[in-house]
Amino acid sequence: MKKPFKDNSNLNVMKKIFLAVMVLFLMTSCWDKVYDEGGGYYDHISYRGSNKYWYSIYTIPSGIMIDFPIWGEDKLPNYDDKKRDSCTFRVEFTRSTSVYTTLYNEADFKKYANIYHEKGDANLDFDGYTKPVGIEYIHAYLYVNYNLLDADDNILIRYRNDSVVIANHYAKEIQESKNRWIEKKVNQLTAQDLKWMPYRFYFDVIDKKVAVYVLRIKLTNGKIIWNICNAGLLPRSAHAKQDIYKKLKRIELRREEKEKKHLVMP
Repeated sequence: MKKPFKDNSNLNVMKKIFLAVMVLFLMTSCWDKVYDEGGGYYDHISYRGSNKYWYSIYTIPSGIMIDFPIWGEDKLPNYDDKKRDSCTFRVEFTRSTSVYTTLYNEADFKKYANIYHEKGDANLDFDGYTKPVGIEYIHAYLYVNYNLLDADDNILIRYRNDSVVIANHYAKEIQESKNRWIEKKVNQLTAQDLKWMPYRFYFDVIDKKVAVYVLRIKLTNGKIIWNICNAGLLPRSAHAKQDIYKKLKRIELRREEKEKKHLVMP
């Protein structure tokens, strides 16, 4: 006697739906959702760069971190890590939630890629770099006796020029060339330097005076980002950092007033 035919098609469909839901749940639970200033959310997969672009992630920076160069990682010319003198610093921009990649805000990403002369044909052996955008100007100050003194002429900015890498279609010998290094005093930086400033750069105190220095950067969106070098030399009081903040605020207000006076009415 034949056993009655048992239809398992519905059961199989239910199993497939269950597995699909579980996979989706695991994927979304592993990717932390991050709020974007534009009003939406993105996940960590959207942060991933692309080996088709030298700059695979563009971001409007949210701040800067300052530390000493790291031995073996920062290959600075004419710098000996064993003779650290508290006058050479490594500066890194921090990413904000305003990011532009091939997977997130793609239209804006392509606009930036066009500005930086990239066509998506790099074929690199890594997933590209993060590029900070919207840098309007950089200033440096010496903080002494509760005064901020202009130090733009005594601070040397050093960074690797990426424009020559892109212009030479990512040639390995150009990537590794020591001729990529640009060295300029802060008061010599041009709009071109600010445009190509990478996510990591360095600065040296020219006269080698060990003291407290402040780096202040204004973005084109009006935001001011800043940080302190040799903060351990500050007076042991929360008042010192607050004092620096207030003085930076006054500098910015004076600058804005000066700019208003030079405005020509139509």
